[in-house]
Amino acid sequence: MPVFEYSGVNAEGKSVKGFAHGESIDAVARQLSGQGLSVHQLRAAASGDNSFASWSETITRGAARDRVR
Repeated sequence: MPVFEYSGVNAEGKSVKGFAHGESIDAVARQLSGQGLSVHQLRAAASGDNSFASWSETITRGAARDRVR
């Protein structure tokens, strides 16, 4: 299952970042939103590597503060 890195703001207004597994970037976005997270950035990892520098796809969700889960 693909790995994604995210950053955003939780329901308490605190900045958070981490990794999540999901079938697609949209599935991870829905998963995180369902957890009350307002995602600002969501990136798909290059195959076999979870390091920040290896992310090959980036979706930026700026001012709209899309919720993701």
